[in-house]
Amino acid sequence: MVILYLKKGNVVHFKILFLICILSINIYAKPIIYFIISNNCTYCRGLITDVNSNQKLIQFLNTHYIAKTIVTSKQKVPKHLPFKGKVPTMIIENDGQIVGDAISGQIPSYELLDYLTKIKESIQTKKRTYYAY
Repeated sequence: MVILYLKKGNVVHFKILFLICILSINIYAKPIIYFIISNNCTYCRGLITDVNSNQKLIQFLNTHYIAKTIVTSKQKVPKHLPFKGKVPTMIIENDGQIVGDAISGQIPSYELLDYLTKIKESIQTKKRTYYAY
């Protein structure tokens, strides 16, 4: 972002500059995918290993999403997420709203990539997408 300092007499209020900054950040915000896992869960380890071994999925996540991992023994799950206690769970949030379905359990990485691609398209077209595998 570039902030211009104008000559005396042409003062732009800080609030207006701040508002423009916030709006420009939100325009380019990526959806967030939360991976909610536990340290002692074999399904969680399997899911994370499978996700990390799929380079196409990793590249897609890096390009289109912000991935956050929440380990239940170290962090609390944010209250606004529809987490029902089963790990692993994946929840996608965009602009403060939950998008698609919360996915519980271990799913293959190629199915996750397909689902995330559909979610990305549904965000752009503003249509609801469901997980059906």
